[in-house]
Amino acid sequence: MSTATQRLALITLIGSIALPASASDAIRIDVHDLARDKTALLGKHVTAHGCLVINIHGEFIEPCGSSNSREITLVEIRDYKLIQKALGRLDLDSDLEGDFSGVIVEESIDWPEPGKAIFLRLESINGITLNEP
Repeated sequence: MSTATQRLALITLIGSIALPASASDAIRIDVHDLARDKTALLGKHVTAHGCLVINIHGEFIEPCGSSNSREITLVEIRDYKLIQKALGRLDLDSDLEGDFSGVIVEESIDWPEPGKAIFLRLESINGITLNEP
């Protein structure tokens, strides 16, 4: 193999290595499309505007004011300090509206039944306000 061919192969290889995404690399997606197309977005870094709901059923993002369970995206919050930082002095009496960014992942779950579920692994929250109906 010639040196030029080796260089081209190396450049092609380096170009194909996936680097970690950052918030600036995120795909901006409508929260309705996020709920509908989660499987197609696996591994992608996304940002969606919607409402973060935290209740006895878990954490999820949905269109603000929605009560359609098909429009939700489960959220994995590994660091609740993200929410505390985004809230500042606001009290969590209602849903949080804002821009939610993270990576779409599939993970094993135990509840409500053992299996797999697709989550938005939350990495950042911006422009947070309380959504009060």
